[in-house]
This record gives sequence, C-alpha cells and structure tokens, in this order.
Amino acid sequence: MPRFYRVFLSLLIVALSVVCGIQWRREASLVQGLNSLSGEKASIDRDRQGALQQIQQWEVENHRLESRIAELSSLLETNRTELAAAQRGQRKAEIEVERLTADVAAHRAAIEQQNTNLKRQNEVIARQSESIREQNEVVKRVVGERDDMVRQLNERTREYNAMVEKYNTLVKQLEASKAK
Repeated sequence: MPRFYRVFLSLLIVALSVVCGIQWRREASLVQGLNSLSGEKASIDRDRQGALQQIQQWEVENHRLESRIAELSSLLETNRTELAAAQRGQRKAEIEVERLTADVAAHRAAIEQQNTNLKRQNEVIARQSESIREQNEVVKRVVGERDDMVRQLNERTREYNAMVEKYNTLVKQLEASKAK
C-alpha cells in the first residue's frame, strides 16, 4: 500500500476520532441538561401538589366560615324578630300605662304591676340588644376572616399560575431541545 493511502487513512481515523469525541461531549452536555430539567420538573410537581392541597384546605375552611355566617345571620334575624315583638309589646304596655294613669287612685296596684312588667321587658330588650351587638361583631370578624382566606387563596392561585407558566416554559424548552 502506498504511503499516501496510509497517511490519508491515518488522518481519516484521527478526524473520525475527533468527531466522535466532540459528539460524545455534546451528548454528555445534553444528558446533564436533561437531568437538571427533570429535577426542576419534579420540584415543580411537588410544589404544585402542595399548592393544590392548600387550596382544598382553604376551600373547606371557606365553606365552614360561610356556613357559620349563614347560621349567625339566621340567628340575627331571629333575634330581630324577637326584638320587634318585644318592642310591640312594650308599646302596648305603654299605652296601657297611659290609660291606667287617668285612674291612679283606683288602679294603683295594677299600675305597679305593669311597671314591673315593663322593667322586665326592658331588661329582655337590653339583653337582646347586647346579644345583637355581639353577633354583629362576630359576623364582622368572620367576614374579615373569610376575606383574609379569600385573599390568601388568590395569592396562592397567582403563585400556582406562575409555577404553571414556569413549568410550561420548561416543557417547551425541553421539547425544543429534543426536537433539535
């Protein structure tokens, strides 16, 4: 075999070896990039699951608070009805007191009894008014808690959406790198 062919074949072998080395380094770099993207994807999936669980917990808590608000609202309505009935009773008693005042000497004992009844009714009204004030405060506090939970839910949803966008970007990058 002439010397030219031997040199040519030797150079061809060296050139093929260099091409194989370059390709091997490129493949190693791609595998390393793929492994790093897989780790990020797993981390994002774990974060996503945690966020979904948190959202479910907030939904349960929100439902509980809304049920409590409905319960307190119905109790408030009941108390308002009772208060209106007590106020109607008080008005009737006051009319009766005015009528009995005309005949003070004859009906003094009846007037004293009515005054006692009026005092009791006023105490009931005062207790009911205090109860209504307390219930209004509780409703305001519960509504504030619900608003806070909704705000937190919205924040978590924004975080989740950002995470999903990041995940989608990574998947597109991965698909683009696979397509190359």
